[in-house]
Amino acid sequence: MGVRGCGKTVIKSVHPAKVSTAGITELEALRRTNTHPNIVRLLGFHLVSDTGALELTLEAHHAGDLDHRIQYLKAIGQRFTETQVYACLIDMCQALSWVHSLGMVHRDIVGFLLFEDPR
Repeated sequence: MGVRGCGKTVIKSVHPAKVSTAGITELEALRRTNTHPNIVRLLGFHLVSDTGALELTLEAHHAGDLDHRIQYLKAIGQRFTETQVYACLIDMCQALSWVHSLGMVHRDIVGFLLFEDPR
């Protein structure tokens, strides 16, 4: 899988070998969760005819991911405030609650998949 940015969107490319399983599963999951404000929006998708890759067009989050933010703060000797931690946890729990209400489970909750809200 690869990710490349272009303006206010990100194109995620799913390798042809995974299109039949992981790509379609991810596409269906994104389609089902597309209405929650704390979940990245799927804007479109298409199959690349010459390579067989599945390309997903997702909304971009230029504020960055949580993992990079933690590393940045650590490098400059700072930490998140308690208020920032609570806000992040609340947003994450709301998104997970929504996913669970749809009968789905997210099995890969890691910092580089959690994006900061630029607002």
